[in-house]
This record gives sequence, structure tokens and C-alpha cells, in this order.
Amino acid sequence: MKTSLDNLTILQALLDRGFINVTSAGRSTKACRLQHPAMEHWVSVKIAENAQGRMSTGPLVVHPIDARRVAAEAHRLIGVDLKGRFKGASSKYGGTCGEAMSVQSITALDDVLAILVAAADPSPEHLR
Repeated sequence: MKTSLDNLTILQALLDRGFINVTSAGRSTKACRLQHPAMEHWVSVKIAENAQGRMSTGPLVVHPIDARRVAAEAHRLIGVDLKGRFKGASSKYGGTCGEAMSVQSITALDDVLAILVAAADPSPEHLR
């Protein structure tokens, strides 16, 4: 896969698409938690050691169930690379590690989001 979008680009794209940063205030973390009103699970975006630093190795982390949904659609996705479990404590879903992924473009990110939102809301109006 070509170079992935970096964490800060993904974070801004998610905020632009109606995600809300639900990271606990004052929390020392290696990831931001974001929730979309039409999604069942929250997602995380990894944060570099330097909070303003950019990183592109699996910067998006999703719930394992959501990762399986994306993997099931992998045959039709271009520019999405599932990286496997992310062991960062800030991306645990009830004690279960999230799954990291890289996306090559905003289009690839939108394709992933469409799968995740459709799982929670099968109506075609899900990313509004």
C-alpha cells in the first residue's frame, strides 16, 4: 500500500464528518476517542509522542467487531490496510484491544466509515 494518511489528517477528517471527540478531559493518552452519533462503537486515532507529531502506521483504531466488518468488505476496498491488534490501553473496548488500520486516502476513509455506520444504521442517510 502507498503511504497512509497521517493521524492528524484522519482526526480532522473525522471531525469534519460529524464525529465528536469523547476523550476524557485531562487524560494522558496515546489516542483520541471519537464517536459518531450513527455508529455503535467509538473509534480512536493514535497520537504521536509529540501531540502535534504526525504518524501514519495504523493510525485509525476500531472495535474488533468493526474490524471484522471492514475485513469482510476488503475485496472491494482500495487503499485500506488492516494492521491487527493495537495494544495501547487507550484503545481498549471493555478490556479488548482495538484493531489498527491505515487508509491511503480520504476516499478510503469514507469507504471504511460507510461500512461502520451502515452496520449500526442501514439507512442510506448515515453520514449526515
